[in-house]
Amino acid sequence: MKISEFCLLVCLTAVMPSAQNAEKPKVTLKISKEDKPLYVGDTVTLECSFDSDRSDSTGWKYVWYKNGQASSRVQQIEEDTVTRAGSTQYQCGVERGDGNHNVYSERVTLTVMEQPKVTLKISKEDKPLYVGDTVTLECSFDSDKRDSTGWKYVWYKNGQASSRVQQIEEVTVTWAGSTQYQCGVERGDGNHNTYSERVTLTVMERTGKFELKPDGEIFEGDKISLHCRLDGNPVGWTYKFYSSEVGYPFQTQNDSTLTISPVNLSHSGEYWCLAVKEELELTTTIVRLEVSALKVTLSVSPSSPVKAGDSLNLTCTWTGGKSSALNFTFSVQRNNVIVKNNNKSAVFRIEQADKSHGGTYSCAVQLPGGGKSYSNEIEIEVQEHPLTIVYLSVGLSLGFLILLLLLFVYRRTRGVGGKMISRKEKEEDVITSNGGAHQIDTFNKEEENPGMLYSELVDPPMDKSKGAAVESNDDVVYSDLVKEKLMKKSEEMPEASPEVTYSDIKLKNATGASPAADPNSLYASVIPRKDKK
Repeated sequence: MKISEFCLLVCLTAVMPSAQNAEKPKVTLKISKEDKPLYVGDTVTLECSFDSDRSDSTGWKYVWYKNGQASSRVQQIEEDTVTRAGSTQYQCGVERGDGNHNVYSERVTLTVMEQPKVTLKISKEDKPLYVGDTVTLECSFDSDKRDSTGWKYVWYKNGQASSRVQQIEEVTVTWAGSTQYQCGVERGDGNHNTYSERVTLTVMERTGKFELKPDGEIFEGDKISLHCRLDGNPVGWTYKFYSSEVGYPFQTQNDSTLTISPVNLSHSGEYWCLAVKEELELTTTIVRLEVSALKVTLSVSPSSPVKAGDSLNLTCTWTGGKSSALNFTFSVQRNNVIVKNNNKSAVFRIEQADKSHGGTYSCAVQLPGGGKSYSNEIEIEVQEHPLTIVYLSVGLSLGFLILLLLLFVYRRTRGVGGKMISRKEKEEDVITSNGGAHQIDTFNKEEENPGMLYSELVDPPMDKSKGAAVESNDDVVYSDLVKEKLMKKSEEMPEASPEVTYSDIKLKNATGASPAADPNSLYASVIPRKDKK
């Protein structure tokens, strides 16, 4: 064989298979959403195509394979819903009747994920709910099994779509009864929407009660609490406090408890509150507040009368007002004059009582708010101590004795410069020699002669019966008493003695004229007393 023939044979052998292959079409499998996550339940579109311009387009049929198993699908474009998670292989081909020209595509693997599970969580779901309560709604799903983009949240209330679009929403329930909530996640194509189970909330009516503490009688100065109590655990409410004495809320606050300290009589009246939250309003019951006057009592120890020098305690006590007792101050009055003012001690002590401490006492309690409550009045008498009376009596007696002694001394010393003449301590009659009688009255005429004493002798009446008045007589007898020797001697008279004073008694009438000399002169000897040494 010639070399030229051999080369021709080789060339023909190389060309013949190429020509044979050129007659078979190229098959391509296209799957929609191939580049996106697929979830169980998703539907994909399968399209099988080949180059029809390079072959005869007649006599061909389509075949499909899923995970290596022939499918009954025969259309060029098929839709398939994935039913399980995991990897799924798809393949398609074209075949002709003689079986010599069957052509298949490459196998395409799809990864299918479980559909995301959406969960709705509601706060306080396991607790009683009341009208006005706020609940938190949270919609969540398995983020590790999904594409994080393209999803949006949707909410439903009692089957009606809500405008809420956040993952976490807060809702205030506004009516009593059952309410259903549901949430979901959706994608733009609508093929991957998934929803949570429906959750039912039961909401109860809310009532309000107004409470006053402490219980029992309320007195001036007490501290009270007004509490606006709502059912459940109310959050986010505003409380408006009302009084029958005021036509508008006298206090608005977020706290349900209002404290008044100290109370006074003007706080008496009816009270209630109005609870407000968003569009909700709830009025409580009404409570009556009665404020009693503080009952103040003054007591004394020991009881009246009190002995002078003893200690004395006045105690101011009261009934009620225990909650503000630490802020009380006390004052004590005696005869409406304050003797103790604004003192923290309720006891007024007198260490040593005397007469000046006697009188009418009362006390007053000064309330923290400025008012005063007054006690009863107590009359206190302070008596002198018995020993003091004895001392006083003894002193008065001694003083009286001293006074008498001074008077006695005075009477003994008042006759200086002359001697009182008296025949006896008592006034007595003088019997004359002729049987007549004269009454002697002594007196001192200092203007005539300060060194001479005079005695006036008066003739008594003839009737000397007791009790008869002495009548006047024109004849008055005077005697000049001179402390010297007798001027006219008589044989019957004793010898002169320096210790004897003689009196020459001369009769004078009332006009002062001397009568005729009487031989029967009357002499009286006056012996002066010796002064005591």
